[in-house]
Amino acid sequence: MKRSTAIVVAVLVAVLFAAGGVGLAVWQAGTASDTGGTAASGTADPGAEPQDGGAAVDGETPAGDSAAEATDPEDDASDGEQDGSEAPAGYTLPPVTAAPTLIPGPAPRDAAADGEVVDGFPDGLEPPPASTVEHSSLSTDDGRVQASLTASSTSGVDELLVHYRTALAAYGMAELPAEAASGTTAVAFTRGDDQVTLVITPDGKGSSYELFGTLTSGGG
Repeated sequence: MKRSTAIVVAVLVAVLFAAGGVGLAVWQAGTASDTGGTAASGTADPGAEPQDGGAAVDGETPAGDSAAEATDPEDDASDGEQDGSEAPAGYTLPPVTAAPTLIPGPAPRDAAADGEVVDGFPDGLEPPPASTVEHSSLSTDDGRVQASLTASSTSGVDELLVHYRTALAAYGMAELPAEAASGTTAVAFTRGDDQVTLVITPDGKGSSYELFGTLTSGGG
């Protein structure tokens, strides 16, 4: 009887030990699984320092990638300069046209007239509207032409100046100051060897004026 009891007790003890070993193995497996899951989840240690070249955080671009993708501004500027300096293929600049001369053709014949403008008088020296011609003349010597005009006008000094400034500018003539007697206004216009002098004297009804030009004919 005592022997049977001892056998039963021994069997129970063996069962208890076996059960305890299984439970310990299960607990250890669970702990290892939890540790592996934590490492696999990528959770960073709050106290850990970031490593050089570490993985980028979700939603942010790594610094190295942005630097590699950035465009060199000097290259862009160089490309822009090249684009702006190159003219389209087949493009030709328009020719530069010089202003005409007051006497583009052969020198006119000598002439003089009272009360009208003589034939052949340069177009750029024609009197403005509202003028009364007193005398006009042309004199030619070896391709050089002297043109003169004496007239009066109901226009004032400023209006006459504007007329001849505009007319002679179309022939490429530049304005220069000229000596004038007291009570008169004088201006000169030049282009190369050509010169025109205008003297205006105001009066109670408008102005009287004299025009004198030394010009070169185009035909010699």
